[in-house]
Amino acid sequence: MTPSVKQEGMQPTKANIAYARSSDTQNLDLYLPAGNGPFPVLVYIHGGGFKFGNKEMASANLVKGFLKGGYAVASINYRLSGEAQFPAAVQDAFQAIAYLKKNAKALDLNQNQIGVYGESAGANIAALTGTAYDQPLFKQGLATSIDVKPFAVIAHYPPVDFLKIDIMLKEQGCPGTATHDSADSFESRYMGGALPSLPGKVAQANPATYASSHATPFFIQNGSHDCAVGSGQAKLLVKALEQNSASVSYEQIPGTQHGGPEFETAGNLVKMLDFLRNARDGEGAAPN
Repeated sequence: MTPSVKQEGMQPTKANIAYARSSDTQNLDLYLPAGNGPFPVLVYIHGGGFKFGNKEMASANLVKGFLKGGYAVASINYRLSGEAQFPAAVQDAFQAIAYLKKNAKALDLNQNQIGVYGESAGANIAALTGTAYDQPLFKQGLATSIDVKPFAVIAHYPPVDFLKIDIMLKEQGCPGTATHDSADSFESRYMGGALPSLPGKVAQANPATYASSHATPFFIQNGSHDCAVGSGQAKLLVKALEQNSASVSYEQIPGTQHGGPEFETAGNLVKMLDFLRNARDGEGAAPN
């Protein structure tokens, strides 16, 4: 991976903003671009198997690229599985969106142009913001009147159906023994028990469950050699969105694994910015 904002020593415009009050974890760093706002904003949701990671993991290259493209970036911390199990992390993402919307004027942001970008576990959460924005399960503590639907979602190598990860890894011929179904896996700890014993709860954490024609426009990418969650996982969400006539653009990057510099190149940044521009203009997903 390319250096993170922490490794690059990038300082946010505003640091450690509390977007909710039920946990000290619920805070974000806000990076503002040059010029005058109000700026469209991307909420960045880090990966880490729902168990580790923080807001300083954001790619410095991508944050700089989004800033140059005129976007503010709000990199969020959320409650990890050691502190709170599903659906807490998803609720936190919606709390962050609601905070940015309610405080947009003071933060120099455009309240109507809040997008979400996530990687790995963060991409699962990001995808849920784009399909499940109207689900009471995830809107705990939010005013019913506030619209938390993002204008766009970028999901990089998302786990989609946790119960199919081991199956897909074996079918893909990935080395080693797949153990995502075991009680001590990252996903099982996030769900609160061994995945096979919680099929209903696993379905609630699957963004494809909520796919509809009203889903947010999506841009989804993953690698053809993803042996962390399986290269077929992203396609599960793409298929569900396509079947519901939702706007989705999908690209599988040949030879790429679960993350890597291929997702952070200048050329890929252009694809993401083109997608965001089209979504803001109401044109849906950009073609590959």
